[in-house]
Amino acid sequence: MDTRPNWDIIGGMLADLKKSTGQIDEIHQESKKVRGVAWSDDGLIKATVGPRGQLLDLDLDPRLFRKPDSKALAAAIVATVRSATAEAMEKSKELMERAMPSDMKFGQIGGMDMTELWTTSDADLIEREEKSDG
Repeated sequence: MDTRPNWDIIGGMLADLKKSTGQIDEIHQESKKVRGVAWSDDGLIKATVGPRGQLLDLDLDPRLFRKPDSKALAAAIVATVRSATAEAMEKSKELMERAMPSDMKFGQIGGMDMTELWTTSDADLIEREEKSDG
């Protein structure tokens, strides 16, 4: 049985690591520029969020106020912001995956599902937790 290291595999791993560490500054700069933008189904609400899903801008078409319904407006705003956040999270995930070595893509790390963490809104995570507790 041959117990010598496979230098091709080790060389590939080192090349991946060198590539990843060489991209850290670029990925960091790009990640700060990530934006998620979404429109409500009726096109009257536009939400823009930053890389962490925090609301940066909210545009409300004045036609929304012709038939005031605060509950419907609030629900539409939340849904639109969630859509924008999902877009920003997907873009951030793509940036991170580009920087990671090929054998360390998102998925399970330890006991944590990184894909779920990076692609699920806080509200959805809370809702899932409440369902699993109840």
